[in-house]
This record gives sequence, C-alpha cells and structure tokens, in this order.
Amino acid sequence: MENNNFMHRFVADTIACMADRDYQIRVWARGEGPECDSFCESMNAFYDYMEIIYSEYKKYGLNDEDLNFLKNLEKKIDDFSEIAAQFDRDGDLINDLKWLEIVEISKEACERLKKYV
Repeated sequence: MENNNFMHRFVADTIACMADRDYQIRVWARGEGPECDSFCESMNAFYDYMEIIYSEYKKYGLNDEDLNFLKNLEKKIDDFSEIAAQFDRDGDLINDLKWLEIVEISKEACERLKKYV
C-alpha cells in the first residue's frame, strides 16, 4: 500500500501537473488557486521523486521500460531547464515548443504509470 501511495503522489502531484496545460495556465501563469505552485516547485518535486525512484524503482514495481521512459522525460526536462531561465514568467515558458513536447511526454507518462497507482 505504501508503494502505491508513493506512486499515486508522484503521478498525481507531479506528472499530472506537467501534463495539464489548463493547470499550468491557471496556476503557474495566472497564480489562481486553490493550488499554490510554480514551474520551479513542480520541477523540484519531480527531481525529488526521481531520486527516490532511481534508488528503489524495483520496490515500486517499475519495469525497466517504464524507468527508461522516465529517464527520457528527465533528460528532456534537464535540457529545457537550461533555457528556462531566459523566461521572465512561467506564463512565457509554458508556451515554448520544447515545453509543449514535455507536456505531451508527461501525458504519456501518466498513462504508462497508472498501472502502478
């Protein structure tokens, strides 16, 4: 049960936000709640979860294919993070084509990971 709760939080709290353009526009860009979140906070949460997943991915039942998919997503985020600082506001960066690619990959991640939740 603990493992499912961890994966549920990872998917619901992090990946789903990265996959949801409406959420990003409403919360990250316009600052409308009730959530209090930003691009930086979401990326920090993603990296925190990934650190745990890397060390114990078998414990959470992840197969190698899904782990590699997450590694690919992380690489895309790493690459995007190098240019993210050029944007003054989250509302600007969420419209970048590289970010939109991450949104699409995150949607696929939600689908792939729902079997672990």
